[in-house]
Amino acid sequence: PSFTNQGTNLYYRDRGAGEAVIFLHEFGGDAGLGYQVDYLSRHGSHFRILALNARGYPPSDVPETADAY
Repeated sequence: PSFTNQGTNLYYRDRGAGEAVIFLHEFGGDAGLGYQVDYLSRHGSHFRILALNARGYPPSDVPETADAY
């Protein structure tokens, strides 16, 4: 799934249910975030995992101008 923020489509992963835990990746990462997302989402009755791909990290949009970041 994705949502639009200031004209840019941003991809995110949404898994599990319960208390929300939000993951934001670092420079070289993405919304996959490896074992953290997988581990916590297996405990779906406890956690809802939201992991976002920032602008410039596909499948989120890659803006053409620096102002869009």
